[in-house]
Amino acid sequence: MRNIILLFFVLLLVNPGYSQEAKSKPDEYYYNMFSCKDCYKKFFASTNSGIYNTPLGVRVGFFCQTGAYIGARFGHGVMYDFDPYNSEKTKETNLISVTTGLIKPIYIKNTFSLHAFIGAGYGNWWPEIREGWTTDGYEIEGGFMTSYQRFLLNISANVLNGYKTYATWDFTAGLGYRF
Repeated sequence: MRNIILLFFVLLLVNPGYSQEAKSKPDEYYYNMFSCKDCYKKFFASTNSGIYNTPLGVRVGFFCQTGAYIGARFGHGVMYDFDPYNSEKTKETNLISVTTGLIKPIYIKNTFSLHAFIGAGYGNWWPEIREGWTTDGYEIEGGFMTSYQRFLLNISANVLNGYKTYATWDFTAGLGYRF
C-alpha cells in the first residue's frame, strides 16, 4: 500500500512539468480523448427506466470523442425473514442503482448519431431477497444511445452481482433530450 501511495505522489509531481511542456506545442499536435471541439448538442438528459426492478431513473452526461455519463435508478422490493417456517415476516426495501461510464461514437451523420456506452457502479436491486443475504453489489452495464436531432433513445443490459447471492439481469430503456 505504501508503494502505491508513493507512486501516486510521484505521478502528481511529474504531471505539472509534463503539462507545461505540452502547452508550448501547437494545437494541431494534441490529441484529447475528451475533446468536444466539433460536437453537436453535446449534453444530454434522459430517463433510465429498468424493465423489471427499478422503474424510475435518470441519466445525464455529455457526448464527445469520448463522452461520459452518470445514471441512477430507483424502485421497491421485498425482504423476507430468514425463518423458513414463517414467510409472512416481510418488509419493503428500497432498490437503488448508481452507475457511471464512458460513451464512444460509432456512427455520426448530420443530425443522426449512434453511440455505445459501458459503465459500472453500485446497486441493490434484487426484487426478492432473504434477510441474511447480501443486499448490495457491483453492477456492470452496456448499451447503445441513438439520437436524431435533439431526441435521444437509449437501451442497455445490466447485471448485478454480490457476495452470498445470485447475479441478476435487467434491461433499461430511456428517452431523452440533447442540448
